[in-house]
Amino acid sequence: GILTLAFLVLAKGLSESKKSLFVIEKISKAAGLPGMVGGQVLDISAVEPDEETMNDIHRMKTGALIQVSVAAAAILCEAAPDQQEALSKYGRALGLAFQLADDLQDAGEKIEKVNFVHVLGPERTIQLLTQATNEGLEALTMFGEHANGLRFLLTMNQERISL
Repeated sequence: GILTLAFLVLAKGLSESKKSLFVIEKISKAAGLPGMVGGQVLDISAVEPDEETMNDIHRMKTGALIQVSVAAAAILCEAAPDQQEALSKYGRALGLAFQLADDLQDAGEKIEKVNFVHVLGPERTIQLLTQATNEGLEALTMFGEHANGLRFLLTMNQERISL
């Protein structure tokens, strides 16, 4: 019910412009089978996931929702195509960094079935977090100091685990 309600609120809150319809389409894909729902299915069915499977699960679940949030904002703010692409890359990196930091924070507790630390170990998870952070920062280069708030959201994930 709540996912359906989200689309109702979105549809009522946006104008009937092509860009608004495009945003609704992007969000529905990120929330649906190609995104969060499909990622949840993969998560539940993964018996012994490898790094590639973990990346797929993340990309489809948390990653898809965070990435589409950034991409939708860029579209609605009428960012130029190269800016939209850069922000999409940033959103992808932010989603991965968030998930990796979350899994590292949870490492001392009861580990859920599919968790980066459980599957790859803490060292590899930290490597991936550093890599995702650097990729996200690189994607923001074109925005200069105007993207400092976005940079903070990205680097905050490393700070959450005291890197």
